[in-house]
Amino acid sequence: EQQAAVARLGKQALRGEHVGALMDEAVAAAQSIIGAPSGTIFEYERDGTALVQRAGVGRPFSRAPQQVLPEGITAQIQGRHTRWGVLWLAHPAAGALDAADVDFVQAIANILADAIQRLGTEKDIRYQAAHDPLTGLPNRVLFMERLAEALSRPDSSVAVVLLDIDHFKLVNDSLGHSAGDELLMQIAPRLRTALRPGDTIARLGGD
Repeated sequence: EQQAAVARLGKQALRGEHVGALMDEAVAAAQSIIGAPSGTIFEYERDGTALVQRAGVGRPFSRAPQQVLPEGITAQIQGRHTRWGVLWLAHPAAGALDAADVDFVQAIANILADAIQRLGTEKDIRYQAAHDPLTGLPNRVLFMERLAEALSRPDSSVAVVLLDIDHFKLVNDSLGHSAGDELLMQIAPRLRTALRPGDTIARLGGD
């Protein structure tokens, strides 16, 4: 039963099932098969001092300090660069758990870790495809998409302004391209502060 559950969840993760739905099914499967009265998937808060519930069955609790999880099985869920959270199951009323039970819960946690890491990678790829790598501003592709979307709205009112940095070529030629890059990186956040909600500023070319 444990192996079948791991295989089923692994296939669902490979098919790209939504991570939230996968978490719900994973904690439900672990809780049912282990016979635990409750189970929770927690995500670490940014400062790492507390855990926040992302899925749960039985009588889960929504938030807990990291050091005071009740007695039970705790399996770490690893993120891409740091730990993401834990899969926690309360101790079954039936008694002690063996090593196979612990391995089963960790296997489910590992499937969730893979799905979470893959989601992060996909988001990174989508972001990189639509943004300038130097300034982080939207690139020409994303700008054109947003412009087309704005123009498609009924009674849309759209203005496009082209900004050019005076003597930018002179900066590159006299001080080097690293100085030109630094100038662009300093200008980009200043331009962002002038945006209104719904505005877009993009870097369309090499300068």
